[in-house]
Order: sequence, then C-alpha cells, then structure tokens
Amino acid sequence: MIAREYENLAAGQLLRVTRVGELEAPSGRRSHRTLLVSVEPLGVLAVFNVGGTAQLPPEGMMAEVSRLSRVEGRGTLHLVEPGSRRTVADLPDWLCRALGRLYVRSFAGPAGLVEDLVPEWFTKYRDCYRAGREGGEPPTGRSTGRAMLWALGALERASGEDVVAAQRTAAKALADWLCSEHGQAAVLQRDVQIDLAPLLAACRLGSLLPQRVAELTIGWHAFLLLRLGDRAVSSLHTEALVTQWLTRPERHVLDGDWRRLRTVSVSVSLTAGQVSSVDDFGRAVTGRPTDAESEAAPLARGLLAAVGRLPSAAHLHRDAPLLSRLAAVGRSLRPAEGAAVPPWPPLRAQNGEVDIVCRKVLPSGAPLTLLPAFEPLTTAAERYGSVLLQRAEARRTRDE
Repeated sequence: MIAREYENLAAGQLLRVTRVGELEAPSGRRSHRTLLVSVEPLGVLAVFNVGGTAQLPPEGMMAEVSRLSRVEGRGTLHLVEPGSRRTVADLPDWLCRALGRLYVRSFAGPAGLVEDLVPEWFTKYRDCYRAGREGGEPPTGRSTGRAMLWALGALERASGEDVVAAQRTAAKALADWLCSEHGQAAVLQRDVQIDLAPLLAACRLGSLLPQRVAELTIGWHAFLLLRLGDRAVSSLHTEALVTQWLTRPERHVLDGDWRRLRTVSVSVSLTAGQVSSVDDFGRAVTGRPTDAESEAAPLARGLLAAVGRLPSAAHLHRDAPLLSRLAAVGRSLRPAEGAAVPPWPPLRAQNGEVDIVCRKVLPSGAPLTLLPAFEPLTTAAERYGSVLLQRAEARRTRDE
C-alpha cells in the first residue's frame, strides 16, 4: 500500500508532514536546513528542505513535493516549502545562461542586440578544424577535443604519401580524447553534458581510420555512433533554440513572437512563475487555430520540452534536422539483446548521414551541446566501454 501511494505522488503535490529530526545541523548562517519528516498518514519518510530561519511548528506542517528519485531500486521523496519548488531546465547550462541574457522585462521595452552569447570555445572548435583543413599549425594547449578536430581536418586534406602520417596523428588524437574526461563520459554514458563537435569528429574518424591504425576494440566506431545517437535523442529539443534563435541576432530585435520570446525568463533553475511564463508562451504560439505555423513554434516546443510541459514530441524530429539524423543512425545500429555493438560495421549510407551533419556543424562551429542520454548503458555496453577505454589508454601510453 505504501509503495502504491509513493508511485501516485507527483511534483507540486501538497502533503502534510511531521518533523522527525534534522539531517544536517546548521552551521553559521546557512540559508537552508535539511529535515527528515514523516508524511501523514502512512508514515513514509521524506527529505524536507526549508529556509534556515523558518519557524517550524512542533507537530504538523505542509510541504510540497519537489521531486521523486530512485537509487538502486529505493525511492526517495524530496519536499520543499510550499511555493518554493524549482524546475531544473533540461537544457545545456551555457544555453540557459545565454537565453537569460536575452530576457527583457516588458514586451514594450527596448530589446537591443546582446553580444557574446555563444561561448568562445565553440569558435575554437571551428578554428582548429579549419586550420587542419587549410594546412595550418596544430593547436596549442591541453584541449584533446580541439587537437582531434585539427587532426580530422588535416586527415581530410591529406593526399598521396601524406595520408599515412595523417592517419597516425588522427589515431593518436582520438585515443587522447577517449581518455579525457569528456571522452570517458561519452563512452560510459555518464550523466554530464558533452559538446557535439568533438564526439562528432570522433565518429567521423571512425569512417576514415583503418582498424590496424586505430588499434581500438573491434566495433568501436559503431559503439561511438550508438552513444552519439542516444545523446541526440535526449537533445532534440535544444537544436532549434540554438540554430533558429540564439545564433540568429537579426531575430532578436524583431516584433511579434520574437519580441514576446524575449520576455520569457530562462535560467538553469526556474521558479513556478518562470515555468508558467514558458508554458503561456509555448501554448500561445503552438495552439493557434491556423494552418500557417509561426516560425517561433520550434522554439516554443523546445522550451516546453525543457520544462516538461510539451504535450507531444511528434514534431521534435522535424524541428531538429541535424540531431534527428544522428538519432536515426543510432537507432539503425541498435545491437541484439546482450550485445554491445552490431556484428557489422556502419554502412556507407549511415556514414553518409554523419558526414552531412559534419559538414553543417564543424566548419561553422555550430554551438550544440548534447545532454545526458535518457538511459544508462546496458551491462554488455558498460563492459565494452571499459575495454575500449583500456585499449585507448594503452595506445596513448605507447605513443608518448
């Protein structure tokens, strides 16, 4: 009965609770306290975060469900003071900050251009790839992602006797990136955000490097494409916000839906009022009874998806022509149950889809960041990923 009641709970629901104890003693003037409470009438224990100066009654009090989490099969109920619940936007952190900088308080207020919305590291990705393609010098510094992009560009440029040396350089750069923090996160499907450009470059190298040169686990190319596809699926709603809004400054000063979009406040953690603002904008733009859809509709759907209010994901693939291609490649390579990779290498058509996205993203420096995948790796994929990283480390160590 208790398990059934737990499953019926939802974020935003109000519950009456009784204090059991304090999990973290306050130190100094800390702004929050963490209590252990009992949810009435079943006595389910929950974690209750309250303000550090809040006066708590000795008996019952009201609390709002913030979230429900499950770790190793055990559910945990998280509560906050009524009205203080926050919604974490399902968007890359840097994108939340950039969208927040575009915010204007009033529809009638001035809405001028905002400089430097895109972080500089995306420009460096582009410049390194172009330098490789144009015969420029390799990048300095410790960024394995930028070094791999340069090596990819150099390999694509190489011809004749230069190809062998370019392949060796690219294989070393690939191994270095796989052993980096972001490379390991991609391989092991960790719950972190990863920029698209380096992972896309690694997948592109999979179609250019012979196995005898890469010296990685058999099937590594398909495995990386699977990981790329998984992250593309969870990131579909972000593409339009970047390609059709953030990087389109001419739209930032227009009226109509574009001006109204600038009055929507976005941040990494949103209040109930901010979520309502997103919801109002999204439904106003997507719910019009007309055949001609607003150009801002893909952005409205992206924001609704980011706060968990999108009624249907039917249009997300159409709104994300780049990431939907990568998601489709990942689906087409799905291995049999119990296997980590398919028994065949990626086909020419599948590599062709990746090449199309590469031509759109790498030369332009499109600032796309992939969110964590919806699901963790299977046991077989986790074992394969660990072996792949061991092989990459062995190759990297040998080349040093």
